[in-house]
Amino acid sequence: MQDLKGKRVSWVQGAPALNKAVEVGGYGASIDSIINGDNDAAEAATFSTSMVKLEASPRGLYHLPQPHADKEGWKRLNAVVPWHFPHKCMQGTAVPAEGYEKVSALPTPFWSARRRPATTSPTT
Repeated sequence: MQDLKGKRVSWVQGAPALNKAVEVGGYGASIDSIINGDNDAAEAATFSTSMVKLEASPRGLYHLPQPHADKEGWKRLNAVVPWHFPHKCMQGTAVPAEGYEKVSALPTPFWSARRRPATTSPTT
């Protein structure tokens, strides 16, 4: 994370889980701001099509190291974004076949709905 010192980082309006410092209009605009040279970093999902676009751009794609053994670094990171946790990423754009341990992850909510039978009242 020390690689970010003095860098411009996206700030997605209305998305506090993604926010750091350079305001942009949304996730896509966040990635575009890196490609266009207006920004230096953004939080993103390794499996998103935006990562493919960024990797193919002149700026390229680089995953910032967040060593799991750096306990003090994780304390500092979690003081700002407590929902991040150490994770070994096994898939995604620019992720090596053996995986990449030095990243953080966000807990992803799982939403599910089941179809109610036609004879069931919404209040039951």
